[in-house]
Amino acid sequence: MSKQLLKAFLVGVCLLLVTGCTANAATTPTPQPVAATQVIADTPTPIYVYLVVTATREPATATPEVSSTPTMQPPTNTPIPAVVYSTQIPGAYNQLGTPISSSSSIFIASVQESTTGKAVIKWSATGNFPHGFLVLYSQSIANPYFGGFPYYVVTSTDRSAYIDIKYSTTYYYRLCSYNGSGCDFYSGSYQYTSPAATATP
Repeated sequence: MSKQLLKAFLVGVCLLLVTGCTANAATTPTPQPVAATQVIADTPTPIYVYLVVTATREPATATPEVSSTPTMQPPTNTPIPAVVYSTQIPGAYNQLGTPISSSSSIFIASVQESTTGKAVIKWSATGNFPHGFLVLYSQSIANPYFGGFPYYVVTSTDRSAYIDIKYSTTYYYRLCSYNGSGCDFYSGSYQYTSPAATATP
């Protein structure tokens, strides 16, 4: 009797094990596709949203820098080109012909032929000129300067001077405020072309 019970018990245990394995085998494949589908569906959503947010904000930051930089420059630079190389506006210029801030000024009014081989240059000046003026000239450079071109020396009270000229020649003249060893500032450049020689009968 005990052998039959033992056999029945073992058979029952085996049936339970087989039934449990069969149930596990039937239910095991079902969760795997569901889990894989959920991971694929969830993964791109935060990456896509993050990229859109990053790309949208960058142009908004860069746009004001590009538009504000060129807007500020023209008002700073506009007044200077308006008076460079002008003989019509009295003022003070540096060696290169660029306007500088000064309470004094020199303005060449005219250059006219006077007698054979001579012309008269006239100018006005405001300020103090204890060492007088230099009249610098060149036949090729619009802005002759001290140390590189010939010149005439005139006193502080002079406002005109005789200068030598050749026929049919273009000259560029500038005056400077002489300080005894160089020029404090210059006038604007004045261009003059001497007349051709008169034929004698």
